[in-house]
Amino acid sequence: MPSPAESAEEAAASPPADAQISATQSATYWSQIPATLDGMLGGFARIAPHDEADSRAFIARLLAPRPPSQSPSRAADCGAGIGRVARKVLAPYFAPVDVVEPDARFLETYRRGGQVRGEVVCSRLQEWTPARGAYGLVWNQWCLGHLTEAEVVAYLRRCWAGVGPGGWVVVKENVGREDVYDGVDSSVTRAEQTWARVFERAGLRVVCEAGENWAVELGLFPVRMWALVEEEGA
Repeated sequence: MPSPAESAEEAAASPPADAQISATQSATYWSQIPATLDGMLGGFARIAPHDEADSRAFIARLLAPRPPSQSPSRAADCGAGIGRVARKVLAPYFAPVDVVEPDARFLETYRRGGQVRGEVVCSRLQEWTPARGAYGLVWNQWCLGHLTEAEVVAYLRRCWAGVGPGGWVVVKENVGREDVYDGVDSSVTRAEQTWARVFERAGLRVVCEAGENWAVELGLFPVRMWALVEEEGA
């Protein structure tokens, strides 16, 4: 994962970030990554406890106003990798938890870990369409940078169609001062204003958001979380 300063220098002399995304290059990159915690987090396995604690706190904020009887049940972890978020973040609050991931190796590692209480779906996000109203929460973390902006907009629209009454689509991503392309894994770190445009195009609005300070302290891009619902009148 490049530092913000390094990425900004590369971006200055490059074509628009979104135009450089290659699904083939992304798939090739991930096919060479070990199905381990350190592999999933780009060599930063040490951030996992901080990340998971902040994500659980975010979900607790969403659920806090509701009695348990009104809390949504089923969740999906999209771009799930080996299922770290499914197990450590979503499972304490939702059951069952489905995982959606394009790399079959990562899914096999998830299965071998046991306690699989949901569907295991091998699919690219660009092609995944959830059943209508099936989920209380669809969680997307550190995966949407591999999709072009148009693909993200279409994907988020499908995600929302898969969310039942009172549910949310959550996006958790690194953000930069501008859109920055990473040629290593063929992904884009988007600026907050870009995400705002993406959500608007998808017909969604932010109802809860949070940031994480530990990423900046480690010299990484800041991390933002957004809980999304349909824009009124969309």
